[in-house]
Amino acid sequence: MSQRDVILDVAGRLFQEKGFKATSMEDIARQVGMLKGSLYYYFPSKEDLLYEVLMSGLDETVPVAEAIRKSNLPPLEKLRKLIENHIVSLLTKHKKAPIIFLYEKGSLGEQRRDTYMRRRDQYEQVFRDIVEECKQAGCIKVRLDTKIIVFAILGLSNWTVHWYNEKGPWTPEDVGRWLSDLAVRMVT
Repeated sequence: MSQRDVILDVAGRLFQEKGFKATSMEDIARQVGMLKGSLYYYFPSKEDLLYEVLMSGLDETVPVAEAIRKSNLPPLEKLRKLIENHIVSLLTKHKKAPIIFLYEKGSLGEQRRDTYMRRRDQYEQVFRDIVEECKQAGCIKVRLDTKIIVFAILGLSNWTVHWYNEKGPWTPEDVGRWLSDLAVRMVT
């Protein structure tokens, strides 16, 4: 892991534990084991750190989601794979981002918040497109608005970061597989 990645990991953990406002650059530097001034070499401001913590997850997951959408898999398998990938990514790499965004989005400047929201909306659109594809193929039988279905799937998936215990008996892949199956069964 690069020094930059270590800083992002520590900053994300502290933002989640203490909140953005209560976390100082000195707190982050101390946890990383560097001088506060050295931290500014990597990130000019605390807001830069927050933005990077949030964007790092989307920058990895959006291309994977788009590849799933463009794949030749049957529509329901696309949906299953998309949900599973989302959950595994959350539980292995990006579990802090949804929680941090929920509580700290007001700490981003307007331009960065808008950029983040556009990227998040792009990710969400992949879910909508695949759900629509499933509806058109007759795979989804429930008569609900696509947005409601996607919000339910993402709510079910995103909540895992609150209860999943990496020291527990289940792997992220187990949880992803089981919950993607559950979500698909809910709408078919």
